[in-house]
Amino acid sequence: MGVRGMAGTQALFDVSLFHLSTDKDFDRYRVPSRPLETFYRNVGSSRRFGGEAYVSWTPVRPVALQVAYTYSHFQYTNTTSAYGDISGHWLPNSPEHQLVADAQVTVARHLRLGATSETRSAWYVDPTNVARVDGYTLLHARLSYRLPGQSPVEITAAIHNVFGKEYIAFSEPDPDGNSYQPAPRQEIFVGLKISP
Repeated sequence: MGVRGMAGTQALFDVSLFHLSTDKDFDRYRVPSRPLETFYRNVGSSRRFGGEAYVSWTPVRPVALQVAYTYSHFQYTNTTSAYGDISGHWLPNSPEHQLVADAQVTVARHLRLGATSETRSAWYVDPTNVARVDGYTLLHARLSYRLPGQSPVEITAAIHNVFGKEYIAFSEPDPDGNSYQPAPRQEIFVGLKISP
């Protein structure tokens, strides 16, 4: 359930709420005798609810701002699972809070600069809720330049994780203890776009 609209000519907004109840959710796991294979099993029922909000605002013509936020309240509701009593435990790999903020400035007719902040709160590795991954905030930057005149060519460059923060990209249950998969410290992208 949600609502979408405009506030004058400078702002757009989109707000939605969601709710989902499930029975016999599935979960992935691994066993020591076959460490390279992933298995699945039913783990319990769950109740998930939350909300999403998005706002886009152009205070003045060269500046564009965007913010998106997601709240996820995902918990198990029963006590029957391969993990024992997990009632009230959080679902794995589900950050409770996620926030993305973006700003872009047109500094010249053909040149745009942008920056994005990406934040995630901590999340659990498996239904036991014993092991967890710390949350993080990353900063990304980008530049795009369209060749002068009526040229259809645009050149872009971007840096993901500007300050080289160490963080975990994703996690998974693993009996050998390697449940945490680190992300690259920094990524650089260069692109060429030709519009028809």
